[in-house]
Amino acid sequence: MMTTSTDKLLQAGCQSSARFTTGEAVDGCLPAVGESSSIDKVCRSRGGESCAFDGAMIVLQPIADAAHLVHGPIACCGNSWEGRGTFSSRGALHRRGFTTDMGEMDIVYGSEDKLLEAIRKTHAAAHPKAIFVHATCVSGLIGEDINAVCKNAGAELGIRVIPVNAPGFVGPKNLGNRIAGEVLLEHVIGTEEALFTTDADINLVGEYNISGDLWQVEPVLKAVGVRVLSRITGDAAFEELTWAHRAKLNVVVCSRALINVAKEMESRYGIPYVEVSFFGKTEMAKALRSISAGLKAHNAGLAEAAEEVIGREETLLAGRLAPYAHLSGKKAVLYTGGVKSWSFISALMDLGIGIAAVGTKKSTREDEEKMREILGANAPLVEDVTPKNLLKLLRDSRADMLVAGGRNKYLAVKEGYPFIDVNQERHAAYAGYEGIVKIAEDLSNSIKFYVRHLPLANRQDGRMLQSADTGSETAAFPAKKREIRNLKSALCFPESEISFVLGPAEAFSGARRSDCISGDRLRASGAARCAGMHVSGESAHYEPFSRTHLAFEFKAVCRRRRHGKRRPVDCSDRSCR
Repeated sequence: MMTTSTDKLLQAGCQSSARFTTGEAVDGCLPAVGESSSIDKVCRSRGGESCAFDGAMIVLQPIADAAHLVHGPIACCGNSWEGRGTFSSRGALHRRGFTTDMGEMDIVYGSEDKLLEAIRKTHAAAHPKAIFVHATCVSGLIGEDINAVCKNAGAELGIRVIPVNAPGFVGPKNLGNRIAGEVLLEHVIGTEEALFTTDADINLVGEYNISGDLWQVEPVLKAVGVRVLSRITGDAAFEELTWAHRAKLNVVVCSRALINVAKEMESRYGIPYVEVSFFGKTEMAKALRSISAGLKAHNAGLAEAAEEVIGREETLLAGRLAPYAHLSGKKAVLYTGGVKSWSFISALMDLGIGIAAVGTKKSTREDEEKMREILGANAPLVEDVTPKNLLKLLRDSRADMLVAGGRNKYLAVKEGYPFIDVNQERHAAYAGYEGIVKIAEDLSNSIKFYVRHLPLANRQDGRMLQSADTGSETAAFPAKKREIRNLKSALCFPESEISFVLGPAEAFSGARRSDCISGDRLRASGAARCAGMHVSGESAHYEPFSRTHLAFEFKAVCRRRRHGKRRPVDCSDRSCR
């Protein structure tokens, strides 16, 4: 039976894992006794991830001088475009979308000719170094032969046109990451030779330069004497990937995504690999020591240089973190995935922040083992990370902040918990020594943001709030009552600045008891009435509409000028609708 690149990433991986050599079935995979060890397979999918197509795009799209053509409906291209905040200094094609925009007639009659024409147009419009053609669910289901089309197009245009067979239905995002790695191994890596090499050349594997993370790490590596030969794939040029096989060491940053690349390169080219993280002071020191140790056979002087750099950077770091000493003693709930699921534990602990709970839905078993190495055997690992349970964890553990991805931001904002986004959508670089300072700054600013809206009587030294029932400091609110009480600075506007949607927007969000809004500014205004705001004397308060009521009354919110003067409008006046 023929084995495809996708097949060897699935059940065979579960069968060959050393952990499962007892013949015990784990997560639906029945292992074969006595198989060799391997952890580079997709043995576990807990849901909550995007599809394989998106995973392949995540790996390949950072190659910014290559074009990425999506053979499918336009929504597939739109949903995957700029899914990560990856930065590049090598071009801008990672920020452009190319698609065949398949429709109903294409499904009925096929669209291989349309794909070939799209490849020609992409080449003419962008002049890329290469073109990656991505299959999607639709093109995969109707049996489009993108391999043949890419082969013909490459011969015609004189550039590499590379098929990526990772339609969404084959599996989760992580599988798509691995398939993209197989594509690089099959079509790109090892096809060209570098102009020159050194005895301290490394590849960075699974680093995507999110918000410029890589740009904060490379100067530190350079100070040690380490040269990055190829970046796979953050801030990468297509050409540098072709000679990645000449590196002396592979440094795997996100093993969950591309460990298969490192293992296959070790098998084919004899290149060893190490797994590291660049988040936090502790992990940075471990990474530099691991890299220098991995290159010891080629350059023995790197170990001494690494220690010198670590000592210098940590001395500087101590002074830069001094203004954030108030973070020490706080507790955080952490929910992220991949390498960040355990390395951010270490980063937060570097700041003196305790870990109240860790969400593990997007983590592998290897990630969980590393968490337990850091937190101990009784590490508070939680798989149920639904918003309801996250909120329960925050309350029960009396946590002071939430460190998670963007989808959890609004839970934190609604409940009044300081928050930073550490996932792929973030807009701040958190890697390296610069990154740990940025983490501290953002957490501190988030805490101060909420405290600014507390009544003065409840503030303590402008930063923290003293909890009356325990005597301990908590982030911005007492554990039993986390709500912003004083909205005066946020909601008191002159009448001329009050948008006609302000009232409905506040009612829709469930705002209540905004007694700071004075009646002389909103007295009898149509916006106040239509939003459910009742005005009496010099104060006002909300009784929010139901969402259904709001939908009907939204158009009624308006102001009219008669004879140059603003006058209230009765919501029953249909002429204003």
